[in-house]
Amino acid sequence: MRFIQGTKVGAVLAGLLILATGTFAQADLITGEIIVSGGGTTPTGSDTNGDGTVSLGEATGIDFSLAGLVFGTSGDFLAIPFFTPVTFSDFVFNPSTPENPLWVVSFGGATYSFAADIFSIASQSDVFLNIVGSGTLSATGFDDTAGSWSFTMTTQGSQFGWSSATVPAPGSLLLLSLGLFGLGASARRRKVA
Repeated sequence: MRFIQGTKVGAVLAGLLILATGTFAQADLITGEIIVSGGGTTPTGSDTNGDGTVSLGEATGIDFSLAGLVFGTSGDFLAIPFFTPVTFSDFVFNPSTPENPLWVVSFGGATYSFAADIFSIASQSDVFLNIVGSGTLSATGFDDTAGSWSFTMTTQGSQFGWSSATVPAPGSLLLLSLGLFGLGASARRRKVA
């Protein structure tokens, strides 16, 4: 009787394994990094020191008057040539205000767009601003992919970088859980015997 019960449990686990790998094998997440430079950036906010301009130290947002240009790529972005235009949306980072899309780039029939969810000021002074956060990248032929981003601006210019986050796929988590469950069941059987 124990053999039959063990066989039923094994069959259920095998079915779940097949379901997990079949369901999640279709995920095609974006990997790699894209770096965009330029964009005619202007800090926005209140002129708290009364000099008639908003310095980087006073900024609470960024306006983009020009398109940025692709300056570096890796992974799934390699097909995008350097100097491909990237359109940015103006955004407010203090307080953190989600922006969808923050930027869009199209090349060769594919469109990449990034929705910024979370902003955090990593460093801010009159000559340097660094904002970091997370968000979701959507691209033609790929599943939406969570990733991290960084925006850096100095008095000389700006640079934006996005890279994919390494998050285990749901199927991988299920397989790991099933394996741990199997090890626990096996250890209990040995202890009883």
